[in-house]
Amino acid sequence: MILPQPLLTAIESLYLNAALAHPVDYSVDSEAREYGGLRFTLAGRKVVFRVAKVTPTKVGQFVTLWKRPCPGGEIAPLDSADDIDFVVVHVSTEGRCGQFVFDRETLLSRGVFAINGRGGKRAFRVY
Repeated sequence: MILPQPLLTAIESLYLNAALAHPVDYSVDSEAREYGGLRFTLAGRKVVFRVAKVTPTKVGQFVTLWKRPCPGGEIAPLDSADDIDFVVVHVSTEGRCGQFVFDRETLLSRGVFAINGRGGKRAFRVY
């Protein structure tokens, strides 16, 4: 499996230098390839990874964060029932880069994750 370059860079320059375990159990989110979408386990925690994009007319960077519960069905926000501990959003612009690391509780309290199939967001901006 070929990992997105932003994740490879983060593993080499951040994760391993911070004495974090090497990510394992990668799986590509085929419908989120445009956003470097994948899932992996890091130090026993389930992580969803995305690469945010600069958009031409708005400040900040845009990232999608959804699932398709049934093949061919409608998309839905990630949910409180999903086995996800963290969402990592990689951002880069003008030669600088970083990562936003959102824990499950923050994503639930901010309405990004749905709760029991209600509410939630399919995309958001980071600044």
